[in-house]
This record gives sequence, C-alpha cells and structure tokens, in this order.
Amino acid sequence: MAPLVVLLLGAAAGALRAQVSCDGRQIGRITVTTRSLFTVEESRIPTFLQRLGNSLHWQTQESTVRRELLFGAGEPCDRRRLAETQRLLRAQPYLRSATVVAQESTGETVDVHVTTFDDWSLRGSARIETGGTRGPIRRLRIAEENLWGRGLRAQLRFNNEGRQPGVDVAVSTRQLFGQDDADFLFGRSSVGPVAEQSVLHAFESEFDRTAWREATRYRKEPFLLTSPALGLVVQPIVLTGFDAGIAQRFGRPGLLAITGGLLSYERLFIEGDAFAWDAVYDSAAAATLRGQWRERRRVRAHLLLGGRALKFVQRGGIDAVNAAEDIRLGFEGGLVGGATVLGGRRLQQDRFGAAEFYAGAQLSARTLAFARGKWEGRYHSGAWDGVIAWGDVVAYHTSSNRTTMVYGVTAAGGWNNSTPFQLTLAGPFGLRGFGGAGLPVARRIVAHAERRTFRGVVLGAVDLGTALFVDAGQGWGGHVPFGEDTGFLGSIGAGLRAAFPSGSRLTYRLDIAVPLRGGHGLELRTGFRQQFGILRGESEDVIRSREQVSSVTVFNFPRF
Repeated sequence: MAPLVVLLLGAAAGALRAQVSCDGRQIGRITVTTRSLFTVEESRIPTFLQRLGNSLHWQTQESTVRRELLFGAGEPCDRRRLAETQRLLRAQPYLRSATVVAQESTGETVDVHVTTFDDWSLRGSARIETGGTRGPIRRLRIAEENLWGRGLRAQLRFNNEGRQPGVDVAVSTRQLFGQDDADFLFGRSSVGPVAEQSVLHAFESEFDRTAWREATRYRKEPFLLTSPALGLVVQPIVLTGFDAGIAQRFGRPGLLAITGGLLSYERLFIEGDAFAWDAVYDSAAAATLRGQWRERRRVRAHLLLGGRALKFVQRGGIDAVNAAEDIRLGFEGGLVGGATVLGGRRLQQDRFGAAEFYAGAQLSARTLAFARGKWEGRYHSGAWDGVIAWGDVVAYHTSSNRTTMVYGVTAAGGWNNSTPFQLTLAGPFGLRGFGGAGLPVARRIVAHAERRTFRGVVLGAVDLGTALFVDAGQGWGGHVPFGEDTGFLGSIGAGLRAAFPSGSRLTYRLDIAVPLRGGHGLELRTGFRQQFGILRGESEDVIRSREQVSSVTVFNFPRF
C-alpha cells in the first residue's frame, strides 16, 4: 500500500476516534512525534536513498509543532480544534502530512497524539537563457523552508536581468514571540538597494479573532517589460512605504465577519531612464517610456470589511500528484475603501477601492468548481486611475481514482494605469509554447484544459504522473508600452508531473508545448507548480502592479 494511502487511512481513523471520545472531556497528556522524510514504514525505498535524503534534511523539532497546537493539557477537548490543528499543520510548507488523534486514557481524561511527516524543504528555481554576454543564468533562487527544524525560512536570490547582478537574502519565521509571522529582506537588486520588514499576527485558524500587522519597505528594483522589437526592457523604479493596522473577526468558526482599519504611506516613482537588455536599443527604450508614468505619493486611511462562510474538506486529485489537499468550499468576500488623510508636501489626494471574492462548490461526488476575482482602482483628479482586475474559474472532474480532468479560464487586465503595468499572454501564467515572457498585452483571457493521470510510485519515493493539455487565449495591447493585439492563439502539449517524497503536495513539472499558430516551434518548460489551478494564486505580473494594501487578506496567513 502506498505511503500516502496509509497516511490518509490513519488520519481518517484518528479523526473518527476523536469525534467519538473527545468532546468536553479534559485533555491529559499531549504527545508529539515528528517523522523525517523517510521512515521504516516506507521500507520499499532503498536504504541508501533514505539515508541520503534524511542527511540532507533538517527534521522538524517537537517544539516547532507544539507551538502550532490550538489546544493544551488541562483544557476541554474540542474535536473542531483538533481538526483545525491538523489542517494548519498540513498547511506548513515543510510538512507533507499530519494527524491529530484523541484516544482514551485513564479516568475522565483523553490523551492527544500528534504525528507529523516532513516534506522536502530545500527548494530552488532558475531561469536559464542562451545568448548574451552576461552568462546564461537570468534568475536563481535557493530556499530552505525549515532551517534547523524550527520552521525558519531562509532564501537567497540572484538576478542577472539588469546591467549589474543583484542579490538579496530573506529570512522568515512564523513563530516570533510564539505565533507571530516576521519577514526580513535585504540586499541589492540589479538597479539598487532593497530592504523590507514586516511583523504580522495573522488570522491563521477559524478560531482566531484578532489580527494586526506592520510593515516598512524601500525597494529600488527593475520593472521588467517585454518588447517584440527591443527584447527585454528594464525601467528602474523606487517604492517606499509603510502600513500598520488591526482587524477583528466576529461569528463562529465557518461563519465569520471581519472589520478592520489600516493606515498606509506609499511613494512610487521612476528613477532614471529605461534601458534594454541589449545596449544598442537603450535610446529607443528610453524614448518610448519617458513620460509614460507619473509618481504616486499619498497617506491614506483604509476601512476593511469582509465575510466568509467556509468549510475545509480533504480531496485528492486536485493539484498534487498523489496527495490529499485541504480545499475551501463556500464563499468568501471582502471590500477595502480608502481616502487620503494628509495633504501638502506634494502628497496626492485620492480615494481607493478594492473588492474580492472566492466561491467553491462540490457539484457532484466527482466534480468541484471554483471562481475567484479581485478588482482595485484609484479615483484621482476626477477620473479612475490604476484599475486592475483579475479572475478565474476552475473545475475538476475526477473520472477515475487515477485521472482528473481540469478546466480553467483566467482573465486579467489593466485600465488607465499611470504607474508601471504590463502583462504577457505567454509565460508561466498564460499560454505555453510561446516563450517564457512574450506577447506583451494590457488585457488577456486564457483557457486551459488538462488531463492529469497518476502513474504510480517510483522506488517508493517519487509520485509520478502525466498530463496532456490544450491552451488557448487572446490578448489586447491597450495602453501599455509595447502592447499588441495578438489575435486568437493556441497550443497543445504533454508533460510529466513528479512529487518527492511520495505524498508531497509540491509538484515538479516538465512540459513540452507546440504552438498551433505562430510561436517559435517546440518549447520545453520546467517548473515546480501547476500552470493553473485553484491552489495557485494570482499571477505575478498582476501582483507587481497592485497597491500594497488592496485586500482584506493582508491580515491572513499567506496560505489561506
């Protein structure tokens, strides 16, 4: 029996025992057992692979797990808190599975047993391109999600897409002062220094009632644009700012309302002329972008309102190769309204609005459907400015225990953007088969259909699957620099999907795509996430142009 199936059966049995014997009785002893990547239960894995994998991995410490528990010894046992703790543990990037089980003890108490199974926590990515005089590596990222087994995240990034290479270091913890999140980043981008810090007491579980945050940032960074004629174009920008706020939840787990307030300062401006990857085109790039955008500088107070009626269910055959994932079913929505509170000293006067929603439903025993959307805009000088919208609809139909059909439609766009903005129709959030960052547009719509099949476990260590896919979409140039109307384009392809160790939710992909019209022939693409799906977030080329405070989810633990 596959290790993942064993884990799922154990979790189900444990949950049943907790439901029968838990409620209202006092918790006696709490035991925590952490398992490394490979254990004796996975004896099919060759011994040398087990030893090698475990030697390259920090095993999660018991104290790290204990700080995530939503219950304590001597407290009344609540099966909802046990189930929520189990879900939160599974959400950690360094854990592939967790079980929380209440069992009979002597007298009137129950004992709780917590068992966690580590995931591979060393991550990395790279973008490599041939040609040019600065070497083939354009981007490189190495991250450890569980430093010393304490849930610390450390990341090193290298960027070679400007005239000078950039390097930055980021450190994050979710257990500052107990359960607060803290992020620190410092270094240099390809055009200047970057530094950022934030501390967040987040809404993590359905039982959390109060959240607060503060953040400051200074970033001089390259805003990358694509030009069919000039290639990669770099526009240096400077972003400085801070925000601080607090939010409160009301209601009961599964049915919650949120209200909050936040004060923010933000300044974004262009610093210096744009330049091209190839210096021959510098003057053309600078001439095209000079005067294109305006500075943004304001102090604003925000009111946040939201609500959620959600339940979490475990489902297989979603985005992982062969692992159960926690899926939100129900509805969640939020509104943000803001207005400037100070004037003078070249501070702008404006109003800001944002709205978002999420809906998920089980249409049948084998079919799940989801819809998401997010909009923001800034009302300034009698007109709307900086309007950005994004949304998607995704459906999953499990035709057998091993095969899932996935369908998705994603749309994104910008209107009247006076600060840097550009989308691409091709790339990691668009069409496969047309290059990594091509076809610049202001608005796009992309449809995907993919047949995902689980093929089995290799050497007891690697979940292996395949995918057949079709992509189709269209983009419109609109007002963005170098934008073009693409017409209707499509591609077909196939891919391999892998997860290591068996039962991990992190998916590595190797795709081969062929454009049906246009493009440059066969494209080979690697990655560590799905091209589309409900567990993939908003596209990065949209996020980079959004305001720092544009969502009630600024108070959430990022995985939720």
